[in-house]
Amino acid sequence: MSNAPVSPSFLLVHGAWRQPTCWSALQDALAADGLQSRTADLPSSGPQRTPTAELAALLGKIAATET
Repeated sequence: MSNAPVSPSFLLVHGAWRQPTCWSALQDALAADGLQSRTADLPSSGPQRTPTAELAALLGKIAATET
């Protein structure tokens, strides 16, 4: 087992009517500090999609991003 410090990693989840690219500036800042981040592309994102996607579908997308 290593005693090396573990860097946190961040999962950034956007709100309705947004896209994962809304986190680009924050992801750049985190990367500049040597931190990892990921975004989730939720079914409710983007101009052609509706924010009424089922909660199970949203949670499934988030869970899939964590792996």
